[in-house]
Amino acid sequence: MVEYIDTSVLAQMSYPDMADCVRYALHYPQRAPFDGPSLNFAAVGTLTFHTPDEEAFPTLKIARQAWEAGGCAPATLIAADEIAVDAFLSGKISFTDIPALVRETLSVCSIYPVQTEEDIYEADRAARAAALAQIKR
Repeated sequence: MVEYIDTSVLAQMSYPDMADCVRYALHYPQRAPFDGPSLNFAAVGTLTFHTPDEEAFPTLKIARQAWEAGGCAPATLIAADEIAVDAFLSGKISFTDIPALVRETLSVCSIYPVQTEEDIYEADRAARAAALAQIKR
């Protein structure tokens, strides 16, 4: 869901399957056909929302802070998270180490305004290098 400046909210909803995200990324800006099931609102019945538990999900709070910081911080966060998740999946760090690795990467990387596409690529490269250096320690 995205809240706009006028406080209206638009929701992108579909049958829960990560293939949707991949298909969208591969075909953007077009929409590709999907042979799977449609989201059946009658079967869903109701949607229930809760305030996210930032203690249980600490990276959510870190992500909000990166969004608020702006500039290249979101790109830095995404790169650090990808490195952290990869390190977890390969057994180099524990699952609970992921938020600390992401937080530390954001703290050691320069956060600057994004002027060009290259600024984003540079933030990504720097964050990946910083995260990998932390894992090696």
